[in-house]
Amino acid sequence: MREGIAPTPAAQKSSAPSADNSKRVKVNLSALVGAGERQAAPEPNVYSPKVEKSPCDLYLKVPGENSGEFNRVKSILEIYNYGRQDVYIYFDDTKKLVRALDTHAFVTDTMLETLGRILGKENVKLKEKK
Repeated sequence: MREGIAPTPAAQKSSAPSADNSKRVKVNLSALVGAGERQAAPEPNVYSPKVEKSPCDLYLKVPGENSGEFNRVKSILEIYNYGRQDVYIYFDDTKKLVRALDTHAFVTDTMLETLGRILGKENVKLKEKK
C-alpha cells in the first residue's frame, strides 16, 4: 500500500461475520396456524356495569364568581371531572347556589384537602342525597 492513500473497504479485514456467513432460519407460518386455516379473533370480554349515581354531592362556598379562589377551584374541578358526584357552588357575594352542570367530580382525599386549602375546610362539604 502506498502512503497517503486510504485502503478501500474491500482491502480492509473485518473481524465481524459477514451476512453471507450468518445462519438463516425459515419458518413455515402456515404450519403454525394451520394450512389455509384462519382463526377468528377472540370475543372481547365486555363488562359494562350499571353506572349508579353517587349518594353524595359536593358543596363548595366561594367568595364570588370573579374571585381568584373561584378560578383556582375551577381548575381543580377540571382535573377531577370524571366521576359521579354532582357539584354545587354557593357564591357568597350574590347568595346564589348553582349546580355545575358540566362537572361530575371524582372526589378523593387529595381533592378535598386541596379545595380545603383554597376555600377553607368549612367551605367544602360532602352531603348525602336525600
